[in-house]
Amino acid sequence: MWKIKYRTISLRKIVLPILFFLVIFNPPFFPRISFTILFTVIALFYCVLHQKFVLRLCSSFYLKQWMGVFLIFFLYYFVISVFSELGSAFTVSPFRMFLVSLATIVPLFAVSFFLCMAVFGKSETYDYLVDYVIHAGIIESLFGIMAFVSPAVKSTLNGIMIANSRSEKIRHAVNSASFRNYGIASTLFDSFGFAMSIIALLALYKAVEGKPKYYLYFLMIAFTASMNARTSMILIVVGTGIIILGKSSKTYKDKIGKLLIVFLGFFALGLLGTYLSKGGANAEWLSNGIEEIKTLVIGRKMTGTFAVLLQEIVFPENPIALLFGVGLTPAQAAGRTVDMGYIQNLWMFGIVGSALLYAFYLKAIGLWWKNRKEEKALVLSIAVVIFVFFLKLNLFGYGISTVVLTTIFMGRLMTLPYSKRVG
Repeated sequence: MWKIKYRTISLRKIVLPILFFLVIFNPPFFPRISFTILFTVIALFYCVLHQKFVLRLCSSFYLKQWMGVFLIFFLYYFVISVFSELGSAFTVSPFRMFLVSLATIVPLFAVSFFLCMAVFGKSETYDYLVDYVIHAGIIESLFGIMAFVSPAVKSTLNGIMIANSRSEKIRHAVNSASFRNYGIASTLFDSFGFAMSIIALLALYKAVEGKPKYYLYFLMIAFTASMNARTSMILIVVGTGIIILGKSSKTYKDKIGKLLIVFLGFFALGLLGTYLSKGGANAEWLSNGIEEIKTLVIGRKMTGTFAVLLQEIVFPENPIALLFGVGLTPAQAAGRTVDMGYIQNLWMFGIVGSALLYAFYLKAIGLWWKNRKEEKALVLSIAVVIFVFFLKLNLFGYGISTVVLTTIFMGRLMTLPYSKRVG
């Protein structure tokens, strides 16, 4: 009896991290097979077979509040896309873009819900859910580190992505880039870097909470994130400072000491990565990124990527479009290539719709902050990282980043105890 229980737990600890890895990173191991779509179908069947359990999970008061904000936003998006379709002469259909977004977001939310069901179905706590997310990041990091150390491994993994990726853009980007692309996932660029940064911060928070082995996990995940997306260096540094300085249980001296140790470890890995690149394209790419950050912080001057982002700040000329949006990106509506998430959202949803979109993130953050005061440092770090990332790219709807955030938020809101406040 005890032996069977022990084996079951051990098997679960192996299977669930692999499941989380496949769902979060959606690696293109096989042609024409998307793990997102596969597990969306499995999630739907599971919901049909276990309706009582699903309804119990969905009965969370805080989850309903959060999803209510999302439904309001999506209804707004629907209305804007319809009016833009009827009253404009865009070459791209705004309503078609709405349907594409809907077809993208629903599976991402479904697989996030599936991951929560996989954990909470066995009465495991939110702490287990976070652990499985971290372990998924560790698996991805192992692929990334092996690819970094061995050109043959990198070539093999990149070859798999080029052969099996369902995105022509990803295939071209991986095939043409002479740097980064360490690991295997649906994408290894900025969305990947954001997701890995969030996972790294989860690992760091556990380490600061008194689990030293998570410092190693943090460094592994942070290294892989930074070798693929320079934005991660900024996100991780900012998030790390907030977590360590925000922990009220330690003295100021302890906080500064831990902060220095983590930063030194992180930058030592960065230097090691640059050195091992032997002056190649990846080393140049990394050093240019670090130089751009130094110039911005010390010299107060925008160069490189920061200068490009500044040039991309362009608003809709029509006041109505600025207020309510046109349902299209700047590239689709005006032929202007814009990466910055805040500007993209202004074109897509206008000031009103953008406020609703940010309210979606802020609602989850606010509920978490209000009901788990002991986790405020982690909540604040995630919040800041989210809104800093919007300066670089749009977060909404991207696979890896959306699954990580939605799973973390959904799982936490499902497990928050609700008590009516009197008066």
